[in-house]
Amino acid sequence: MGEYEAFKRLGDLCLSLAFFIVSLPFLALISILIWIFDGNPVIFKQVRLGKNMKPFIFYKFRTMRKDVDPRIHEEYIKKLLSGEDKKNKEGLYKASYSQSDYTKIGRILRKLSLDELPQLWNVLKGDMSLIGPRPAIPYEVKYYPDKKYFERFKVFQGLTGYWQIYKRSSGGMLEMLEMDVEYVKKQSAAFDFVIFFKTLFHILKHKGA
Repeated sequence: MGEYEAFKRLGDLCLSLAFFIVSLPFLALISILIWIFDGNPVIFKQVRLGKNMKPFIFYKFRTMRKDVDPRIHEEYIKKLLSGEDKKNKEGLYKASYSQSDYTKIGRILRKLSLDELPQLWNVLKGDMSLIGPRPAIPYEVKYYPDKKYFERFKVFQGLTGYWQIYKRSSGGMLEMLEMDVEYVKKQSAAFDFVIFFKTLFHILKHKGA
């Protein structure tokens, strides 16, 4: 492990532990609210791909109704990366589900990015980093139109990243993959600091991260 990787892992451990401790009351409150109004499960678990495409269990607060078909998202990704989505000519990476597919609490959590809080545990465990490309669902990689996009898996996937703070809903998925590859090439402590503080700014402004 190089100096940058060691420094980044130390930062991940210290910051994620601090955030986890500070957010414990919110984690407890959100868990109770989800359980009261929509029952179990409170935590959504999904297999994602981490560094070197190693699978791991990814955690989020559940924000969707239990009867929503998960295949909707795969079909959406397939059309988006193949250019089949004629209604989305710019390839914008928007929500694949309708607002009615989310619970009332879920819509609020997503707007405030609070549904991502359980991923602090992923960072503490070493599955993820605070900064990096967002971890992909395994089926997504089947539809990558170019092998160069697999470069994004050379680093730990992150809770927030380059694309999330500069594009989010205004950018296309292919653009996201390009920016992920660019992040891998440009990664440095200084670059990570910029992404980290811009993420905090976006959260405070209720823009998401």
